[in-house]
Order: sequence, then structure tokens, then C-alpha cells
Amino acid sequence: MNNIGRWNGALGLIAMAFVACAETPDDVAVDEETTLAQEALGHDRHGRGPRLRAPLSATISTSRRPLLRWFGARGDTVQIEICRDRDCDHHIVTFSADGNSARPPHALPAGTVFWRVTEGDRHRHGGSSAVWQLVIPARESGRPGSWGAVPDVNGDGISDLAVTVLATGAPPPPNELRIFPGRHGGPASTPAQTFQGGDGFGFSSGAVGDLDGDGFSDLAVWSGLVSPNTVSVFRGGPNGVSPSVVFTTPAVTPGAQAFVVPAGDVNSDGYGDMLVGGDAYAQLFLGGPAGVHTTAAQNLSSLNTNSQWVVGGADFNGDGFPDAIVASTTFGGQIFYGDGRTLVPAGAFQTQFPGVAGDVNADGFADLADYTVNTGGPDGPINNFQAVAGTFARITAGDTNRDGFSDVLTSVDPIVGVPESLRVYFGGKVGCTSNACDRFVAILAPGTLQGDNIAYGAAGVGDVNADGYDDVAVFIPGNGVVHLLYGSRNGTSPTPSKTITAEQGFGFSVAHL
Repeated sequence: MNNIGRWNGALGLIAMAFVACAETPDDVAVDEETTLAQEALGHDRHGRGPRLRAPLSATISTSRRPLLRWFGARGDTVQIEICRDRDCDHHIVTFSADGNSARPPHALPAGTVFWRVTEGDRHRHGGSSAVWQLVIPARESGRPGSWGAVPDVNGDGISDLAVTVLATGAPPPPNELRIFPGRHGGPASTPAQTFQGGDGFGFSSGAVGDLDGDGFSDLAVWSGLVSPNTVSVFRGGPNGVSPSVVFTTPAVTPGAQAFVVPAGDVNSDGYGDMLVGGDAYAQLFLGGPAGVHTTAAQNLSSLNTNSQWVVGGADFNGDGFPDAIVASTTFGGQIFYGDGRTLVPAGAFQTQFPGVAGDVNADGFADLADYTVNTGGPDGPINNFQAVAGTFARITAGDTNRDGFSDVLTSVDPIVGVPESLRVYFGGKVGCTSNACDRFVAILAPGTLQGDNIAYGAAGVGDVNADGYDDVAVFIPGNGVVHLLYGSRNGTSPTPSKTITAEQGFGFSVAHL
């Protein structure tokens, strides 16, 4: 059956669920089961030394002096290495610390850094942990934490482009996941890896963070149109991704679209977790040393029907634990606050088609994008920061101009009377709430202009060309096109910096921040 005809039920194909993760306080209480599991594991299964805990690998720090945490060091003193490369051939700083947490002695340079912990001091060394990576912001928020899941599956510090193909024809060829590694100058036009799936494979995909603690970001691909719905997890590694496990997930009405997003580290065990949307509820799947557990740890309901839209991992209230929102396709949902063990329902939450905006005002609280941008705070994401008539905020674009504030992708209503259907609004200390505001870049990519009448999506994909600025992808499966718009000191390029073209159905979803 031709999958193109089913796209109209996919909510406009703005596949923009966002993920984030947060760090936990030093005095966090971990439940007995988790504590026993940590004791049984002892040292890092990927090395002979301590096991890293936070910030989770491939996340975006809110501080230039992140609070680094670990488990399992034998003895009081450890050496912490922070490097420019995964092999630690080029050190930024090396310092000693006691206990199980420490911050660097000075602000780290903006961009991706790598870190590991080794037992002992500079005269006597023991085992070392796995190497984790972290994106350092260009501005200090004053609040240590981290958010997001950068789709850098080969762990080289450059974001990769992961694109799904929903094939067409009679009979249609297999659906696919294609990996285009990031590199200096941008990805190549041909994929380095291709994986095939059955009908519905690739309806949604996402970078779900480091589920197994090996330091590499993992991917998940959701399969719709079939019963039961499934998620395929692909583990990241130095040579790209490899298939890991396929398991059943909550049922979703045929033709609708669920999201797979990282949940942060919900149970504080040092492994990333994952959320998957569904009609009646979303489900939380926990990570572990062998990868994601395929039995759900928790069901999360939006209090309404059609509970497909899920946002996870963002610490909206600043208590150090990742939170989640499960929203219905009507205007409503439920917010869940993390407590270091699980996600606790905290009542109805008025939102529709939400995504995390990143940290648009650089205060260290995660912010929410839906019809407005609401900044986080002690009471959650209730502070109206940006609400421009005729625009609908969707999700973070990353930091496209490297000023230390997250930027936001926004849909533009035709009634505004402008040629563009997409804008990237810049973050800042003060919000943008007027139609006279000029703090945005108008996206003029072919196929996305007002009147084009073609389904498309857009998302922040991190820095795919290694120039230090986050980039945006616009994907148009009906044309088989993915446009890449590179960031710069002036923000996102208004026109495509690079276009990758393939068969119809290419670009149905793209893994994003």
C-alpha cells in the first residue's frame, strides 16, 4: 500500500519531540533495587574503573563548569581528564578529586568535550571509566544540569544525520533508516549505513541518549501502521549504529504518529531511559548495562484520549530530576515530575503538540514550546516568554548563533501574510512577544513556503558540519528531500546550505535534538 497517502494523518509531519536530561543532587536517595544493582555491577562494564553517572553522555550542559558524577571508585581520590577528543590525546584539563563528584577548576571551552575518571592520583593509577561526551554552552547559567540527546552515534563529537524512508510503490520496497555521519563541511550525500524494516518502520525516529552507559548516543525507530506497534533500538558505537533489540510498545491508531524520546536518567542509576507515546498512555523504558529493558517500567496517561504526544527528560522545575509531559491531540495533558526514582503525576497541564525549547533564557531551567514558549522555574514551565500572534513554537533548534541561548523553531500561520512557513526565533534574556519583533530568521527552503501545500517537518539536528554552530534540517518526504540549513554567527541560514535528494518517501523522520 502506498504510504504517502497516510501522511495526512501524521499531524503535519512536524516530527519534533524534544528530549532532555538533568543531573541529580549529591544527596539523592536511590531505591534499594537500584543500589543493589550498582553494588553488583561494581566497576564500569566498559572499563576497569569507576562507572560514570552524570551528566549523561551526548547531552548539552547548562554550565561551563559541569558537575561531574560517578560510581564505584576504589579509594577516595580519582583523576578526572577532560579532553577535546574521545581518545584523550588532547587534554583541556586534568585534576584530582575526592568522593564521587567534582566540577572543573575553570570554565570549559564551548563545544563538545570528552571526559573520564581514573582511580588514584597522578602518582598511582587504577582502572578508568568509559569515555563520555558533553556539549558545553557558550554562556554560564549558574545552574549545573544538562538536557537533550545529540544524535552523534559514532561519538566523534560531530552530530550525525539519521533519516528514515517510508517507501512507496506497488508493492513498496522495504522502509529504511539511513545514517549520514557528520563531518567537517557537512555530511556526504550518500549514507554510510542503511538498515531495512517492515511496513511502518520509520514513522518516527529519535536520538534517545546513551541507554547502556558506553558513552555513545543510541537511536530508536518507531513502527506504525502495523499491530502491534514496535520500537527498534540501534546502539551507537565508533563505527556507527548496530541493531540491538525490537520490542512491542503502546498501541497507536493506524495512520497516527507516536514519538520516541529520551527520558533522561529517571531512576538515577547512570543509564539513559526512553519514553514512547501511545493512544491510551505513554510508557517509560529504563536503560541498563545491557541496553534498554524491553518491559515498561511505568505507564503515563495524559488524562485524555489520543495520548500520543510525549516530551521527556527536561528538568522544568529545577529540582535536579528529569520531568515528562504526556499530551493528547486535544488541548490538554498531564505533567509528571521526577523524584530520582520514577515519574510522579502532578495534575493536568494545558498544552498541545509540545516540545522542549531547550533553555531559551539561559537560566538553567528547561523551557517548553507549544503555542508559546514558556520558561521553566520552581513551579514548572508556566512563565510566558514568547507569544507572537500567528506563530506556533514547536521545538528547539539548538544554539544556531552560538550566543549561549537556545533558539526555537516556529510555524507561521498563512494569515500573517509572509512568504515563509517556518522561522527560527533567537533566545535571550528578554522574550519576544510582539509581531514587530525582528529576532528571527525566516526559513525560505523550497517546499516550505506559504502556499506550497506539501507536508514537511523541521528540527534541530546539532552541529553536523563541525563549525561550532547548531544546524537545522527541513525534511520533505513527498519530494524525497532533506535540506540542511547551517548555523552561523547570524543564526540559521535562511536557504539550504546543502540538500540531500533521494526517492519519494526519503525524509519521513529525522533524529534530532
